[in-house]
Amino acid sequence: MESADLLNLGSNATVRKLLGKEDIMFSGKVVKINSKGKKQERVLVVSNQAMYNLDEKYKCKRKIELDQLAGITERSFFLTFAGFS
Repeated sequence: MESADLLNLGSNATVRKLLGKEDIMFSGKVVKINSKGKKQERVLVVSNQAMYNLDEKYKCKRKIELDQLAGITERSFFLTFAGFS
């Protein structure tokens, strides 16, 4: 996947500290629907090593190593990821 750092987080100090030497492959805003059906805006970051679910202040809510995912598919306006392997 080519780099698509849509939110320009590669230059954000908070995100750089979180990712260390990882390269950002994708960043974008997404809407998460929680277990109660409430919409929550999140920032999705995919690095060369992991996928991160960040809140609006770039605090990490969840990190999933890429080798734990069955796959990631990029489409024009959608980024879909398939369950855990």
